[in-house]
Amino acid sequence: MPIPFDRELGEHNLMGLLLSDDEYKEHNSKGVIFPSYNRPAIYDKSIKTDATLGVRAQAKAIHKAKIEDWKTFDCARREVRNFIIATVEDTWIRELQDPITGYSDQAPRAILDHLWASCSGLSHLDTLALRDSMRTMHVDVQGIPEYINALEDAQKRSKRADPENAITDHFLMVVATAAMLGSQRLPRADWKWQDLPKAAKTWAKWKKLYKEEEALERVRVLATDGQDQFGAAHRASGNYVPPVLPFVSPVPAPPTPAPPASTVVPTGSTQGEQLDEYFDALAAAATTDQSILAELVAANARLTTANEILTKTNESLVAKLAAKSGGRHTPAGPKKLCPHCKKMVVHAPNDCFELDKNKDKRPRGWVTGL
Repeated sequence: MPIPFDRELGEHNLMGLLLSDDEYKEHNSKGVIFPSYNRPAIYDKSIKTDATLGVRAQAKAIHKAKIEDWKTFDCARREVRNFIIATVEDTWIRELQDPITGYSDQAPRAILDHLWASCSGLSHLDTLALRDSMRTMHVDVQGIPEYINALEDAQKRSKRADPENAITDHFLMVVATAAMLGSQRLPRADWKWQDLPKAAKTWAKWKKLYKEEEALERVRVLATDGQDQFGAAHRASGNYVPPVLPFVSPVPAPPTPAPPASTVVPTGSTQGEQLDEYFDALAAAATTDQSILAELVAANARLTTANEILTKTNESLVAKLAAKSGGRHTPAGPKKLCPHCKKMVVHAPNDCFELDKNKDKRPRGWVTGL
């Protein structure tokens, strides 16, 4: 309908490619049927040779508009036909197929008329299945607007299947209310809905109320970054409001482990007594932490002392090993070329046994040059 068409009269639109004559007349502002279009000639032969310039210009403009309308009409008809053929299973339109030209000579409206006549469509049994599926539609949608659209689409399908037993707005309201109460998606909206008088509980009111509450809830989530900043205060004062749960069916929570014996509060005590016992438990925990910290400090001191003893023992062993090797100092490190023995060694040049000053340090059986 929004595609520019019928530039001359402005009476028709391209919905005539799909609708029957009666349906088109009902939706057409002029109440006329969609005409048949044929390809116009390249030039308007009805223009008289002795026509004035004004008449000739007007006739050319009208003919040009007809050519443009034909191009639009032909393109839309071809693409709509291709869309139907690609979307509908070939089994349902095989009877219209020509062995040579295929479906090229079939108009879109003729294909739809064939489908309406040959396909059974939905039955009253489908309506029952539709009602059952509506009870869980809230699980697969993201928000209230999407949920409302899904319910109303199902209602439209039920009207096509069984107009006499179609799904009513009251049934939509009941199903949606049960789903929201069961999922606890918007508890404040549930409270407001339950407080309404019976006469005010309509499907239109349900949609308005829950849409507004979801919008407020989104603002709250953005403001708190998904966290309840006043949760502790609410719980302490007894005015705690349960957080909003995800928009899904409730799932049983895992069992909560039992608290330590030191933090269990006996039943029947007053709120002040409970707080006193909580504070006593916190003080005991702080004392325990101080004792553990003192033990850690003492253990660290013992470890430091043991490390010093080990270091001194290591130095003594190194000195004894040096004495057993003849007194020559051999520091650890990479080997270097000694200028005296001409070898890659680790000893210092002054400690080389080739020097006469170190002859007393030479081991028994030492031979020069080896």
